[in-house]
Order: sequence, then structure tokens, then C-alpha cells
Amino acid sequence: MKKIYSCMLAMSMMALAANAADYYLIGGFNLWALEDAKAKFEVVEDGTYELKYNGTLTSGFKINDGTWGNEAANFGAASDAVVLTPGETFNLSVGGTSKNIKFAGDESVSNPILVFDPTAKTLLITGSAVEAEYSYQLWGNFDGSTIWGGLELTENNGVWTATDVEVTDCNFGIRKDDKSTGGQIDWIASAGAADVTVGTAMACQVDGVNFVLAAGTYDFTFDPQGMTLTVAEVGQGGDNEDPDPVPGVTVYDLYGNIFTGSWGAKAMTYADGKWVLENAEVLKGNFGIRELDEEGNQKTWLAAVGDPQVVLDEPMTVGAVDVNNFAIKNGNYTFTFDPETMTLTVTGKEGEEIKDIISYAIHGAIFGDPLWSSEAMVESNGVWTLSATDCVAGSFGIKEVNQFGSQLNWYASAGDGEVQVGSAMECTEISGTNFTLSEGGAYIFSFNPATKMLEVKENSIDGVAGIEVAEEAVYYNLQGARVENPAAGVYVKVAAGKAEKVIVK
Repeated sequence: MKKIYSCMLAMSMMALAANAADYYLIGGFNLWALEDAKAKFEVVEDGTYELKYNGTLTSGFKINDGTWGNEAANFGAASDAVVLTPGETFNLSVGGTSKNIKFAGDESVSNPILVFDPTAKTLLITGSAVEAEYSYQLWGNFDGSTIWGGLELTENNGVWTATDVEVTDCNFGIRKDDKSTGGQIDWIASAGAADVTVGTAMACQVDGVNFVLAAGTYDFTFDPQGMTLTVAEVGQGGDNEDPDPVPGVTVYDLYGNIFTGSWGAKAMTYADGKWVLENAEVLKGNFGIRELDEEGNQKTWLAAVGDPQVVLDEPMTVGAVDVNNFAIKNGNYTFTFDPETMTLTVTGKEGEEIKDIISYAIHGAIFGDPLWSSEAMVESNGVWTLSATDCVAGSFGIKEVNQFGSQLNWYASAGDGEVQVGSAMECTEISGTNFTLSEGGAYIFSFNPATKMLEVKENSIDGVAGIEVAEEAVYYNLQGARVENPAAGVYVKVAAGKAEKVIVK
């Protein structure tokens, strides 16, 4: 009987293996190689998958079926804030919007054993934790071509720099790489506007908006602890540089979106025990105070205790616990911070109220770049439209931005996220699921902020309705609305009874 049982068990295992899908571990540890035989999971008797990896597994990895085309087999983390602890079961997220799986801090795991359950969407990793080392490099098309390449950054006391770098008009970001393998762990870019503000520390985030920089020669300084990048003209430094240090005194600066619309810093000057920023022209926005160490790294974030709205000429209490970022109206002000009494006093004059000029953009991985990018929408009669001719399959949402390029809101699907071409889909601002476009092609995106509805149609002249024949050339958008002064985009031109689709550049 034992022999028969063994035979039946062997046959059962063979059948299970024959019907099982293939899954692979992929990440910076193996340079994101698809179908890496050394990182292939093997199916086990209970229907789970196991991988005994010989080597060091670093942060920044996912599980897929050997391709990036099957979102149902794209397993990662629910967000960048979620980390995996070796020895504890980790809940996986599925789809193109899932994030890379990371370990806490700078840990890696040596010779890990991974148990993956695609049905329960869980992952358990056991092994010996080791300290990982990372490096950073600028990555972009610095020569103005379509080919992207890297520029090495040099580390000094936790800050990474490159000096006297000549570039053409370019787009770029920052790669976080594992030193041992050279594999990419994270992509870091702007947390606000894409355009670089020269001389100002700009807030960065993982999977941010790619920076846009004009031609010139610059010094680059990236602070991974404070997550800021400063691009300065050669020899000029930037606003995040420490003021002349005073012995025994901590350095402070103001940090917010009140200087350029994107988050950045302005240094404060020490005088008589207080830290001052004089005659600063600011925008309506939010800010706090950064306490910096001698290398310029943030030690403590200080903000308002109680009501965050700035009241002129009155000392306001500042703290580090249970605080809110200060809110201020546009104007010209002098900021005085007293670290002994922990108060901030703002004096000066408010300007005329600046109302946000709202616009919308489609933001996602559907424009032919694996990294997320934005395409601006055009407004007509309260509806915002984007005519795109070369979309690829991927995920996206809708960004609401102001005139300074700062994101005010994010709209995504109120349902399962799958785009239903030709049908109006409900959007939500809270806990929405990013839309997923399953097939590439030419599409028209129409978003109505009043009703929070998005409609995606195939971009075809046959779908344009309500156009009357004209004796002279008249332009219409692809929804049939007349356009008096066409800007860049795709339109229908009607002239002498003939309609044709044209691209206005």
C-alpha cells in the first residue's frame, strides 16, 4: 500500500505542477531580469509556491509571471509606506498600481526562503537580516536626446552631490541603487511641480514627477534623509545651505510651498538668539520650520500648536508633537522664530487675495513611459478634455492642480478601476482605485469636475457629432464643441463641407 500511496502522491504532484502558473521574483537584486531561472518559484503540495534564493535579497522587488503585461499576476505592496518584516506574513496588493515591496530601514535578507500564496495574496520571507548599502545617481536625457543615462553622485556625510555638470534641456530623476548589485531600488523625483527652481531645495518623493531642467551648468545636491534636491548654478549653492553657523546653536529654515508653489526651503539667519527670514514674498500656502543638524539634514519638524492660520504681529506657539503646518495668505513678510520660547512671529503686509486657478491633467503610465507622467487637459464649457493619439496599456488618474503646478486633488475610480470605453465612469477623491486602461490606442478623455464623471472614447473623427458644414475653415474639438482659438491638440477642421482631423502644434 505504501508503494501505491507514494505513486499516487507523485502523480498528484506532477499534475499540480503541470497546471500551476509560473511565478518569478523580480527586483533590483537581479537587475529586474524577467524570467530569472534563479528566482523562479516552485509549486508545493498545498498549492503555495516556494523559492529558496541563494544570495542577498534587497529592498525593492515584486512577484510576477515573467512579464509586465498581466496585471492579475503583478504582486507588490499596497503603498510605499508598507514594509515587510522577515518572519511575518505580508499581505500583497495586485495590479499595476501596486508598489515595490521593501524591508524596513536599510535591511536586506541573506539566503531567504520565500513562501508565496497567490490565492490568499500573502508572502512570508525567512532568513538572516543584513545591513544593505545604497547609492544614488541622477538619471535622465542630459544630452537632449531620447536616450537616458546616469550621472554618478558622490556621498559626503549623508549628502550626495555632483558638481559642475553641463546639461541641455532635459528631464531627469534620481535612482536609488543597491551597491552590491547595482540594481535599482527606487525612482525618486519631484513631490510637486516638475520644473526645477534653481537655488531652492525641492521636496522629492518615490515615484514623483520627473524634473524638467533648462540647459546650463549646475551643482546638484540630494539629501536622502530630508528627501530634498537642490540644483544651483555652479558655485552659488542654494537656499538650503546652512547660514553661517553659530557655535552651539542649531540651524533652522522655513520649508513649505509658499515660495514657488512646490515645497522648498528658505534659510533663516541667526541674530540675537533668534532666527529670521526678512522681507520674503510668499504665496498662499503652508509651511513649517525645519531644525537641521550640522550637515543640513532635518532633525525635527516644527509647526503650529493649535490653530495653524498665521496671525500677524502675534507670537504663535510652535511645537513638534500634535502640530499642524502653518497656513498663510500671500504677501510680503518677515518671519522670526525664537527657539527659547518656541514661538514664531510673522510681521508684514498681506497682498490681494490670490484665487487658485484650477486645471486638470491625466497622470499615469499610459503615455509610453514606464514612469508616470502628466498630459494637460483643455477646458470647454466646464468639461476638461485630453485627446491622446498614442496611449499604452496602464494605470492613471486625474490630477487637479493650481497655477503654480501644485497638486490640489487626485481623482480615481469609484469602482474597480477598469476603463469602460464609451461609458461615463464615476470618480472619487477619497480611497479611489486608479483607472486601468487595458489596451493601448488613441483615446479622448473627458472629465466633468462638477459631476465627477470621466468618459473615455476612442479617438476617431467618426465619433464627432453636431458639426455643421462651414464655407470657411472652422475648428472643433473631438466632442463637437467649436474652438475659436485652437491651442496645441487634436481637432476637427471643417471647410467647404469637408471634415478632416488635424493636429495643431
